[in-house]
Amino acid sequence: MMGEEQNCLSDDDVGIQWRPFKSQNIVHDLRRREISHDIRGTYFNRARRFYQQLVPNLSVLNVEKPPCYLRKFSPDGKFFIAISYDQTSIEIFDFLGSDAAGDLTNTVKGNVIPNEGGVINEQYPQIRMKIFSQFLQRRHVVRVTVGDEVLNRECSLFTDDGRYVIVGSCHQLNEEIASRYYEIYRNNESITPNSKLVLEDYSVFVIDLKTGVVCDRKQFKMDKIYLSHNQGLCLYGSVLAILSVQQQTIHVFKVSPQGTLIQVRTIGRFCYDDDEFFYSQTSHLPPRQLNRPYIDKVNIASLNI
Repeated sequence: MMGEEQNCLSDDDVGIQWRPFKSQNIVHDLRRREISHDIRGTYFNRARRFYQQLVPNLSVLNVEKPPCYLRKFSPDGKFFIAISYDQTSIEIFDFLGSDAAGDLTNTVKGNVIPNEGGVINEQYPQIRMKIFSQFLQRRHVVRVTVGDEVLNRECSLFTDDGRYVIVGSCHQLNEEIASRYYEIYRNNESITPNSKLVLEDYSVFVIDLKTGVVCDRKQFKMDKIYLSHNQGLCLYGSVLAILSVQQQTIHVFKVSPQGTLIQVRTIGRFCYDDDEFFYSQTSHLPPRQLNRPYIDKVNIASLNI
């Protein structure tokens, strides 16, 4: 009976269609990497897929590290960055290779070096103390912020060539900001500050990983930019976009080969380069009247729509 039921099933009644899977054999991947040609933009994806099959044969728990917040590797894997505990400096490390600690662990038996509460071995404390510096060697400690500014631990962007890293900092303002009314409301879409939208002073820095030099700095006063997890920043190639929530404006910069930020345009009150000129020609403000952008009104007739 079961055989007859299977014969009655058509291809449409099968339901699940099995997808073909590539071979997970590392030898096959090595061969494919050898004979394939890189397509622009696919190198890192291919590298990640390849290294997913390389499983560490030893895990070291409770490793001692410098007093800093560990962040991430550069795209090329040559550098590693961390942020100091006082959140004022960037620490840049050279990655010495995956086999840098081979001489330190080659006599260890087993696949894990446990915490202090595990198996006692006289080698374990020395390995936990030295293994970080075996892999990562400090290259620079770059003082980035000044005054009361603090770096955001969750904000860091690398350029595609792995030479520059972009980080952000903020400075909380005092409560006496009501007198700076025209700095808060710069256009007619500026948001009224509230308990959920606290204004701060922000800075964006470009740091050269090789030389440890702060190449450029852009400041945004009395603003709200979400730095955590790069929510308010986007880097595509050499184009950096920064979103100002308070002013409802997108600042677009280009990262030059020298690491400086060149402002390309600002999308907010005006979108195109000639919009401000067009607005000044069609505006019906009386002569010598001080123009306040926060009270701008759209004149449909003047826009010829």
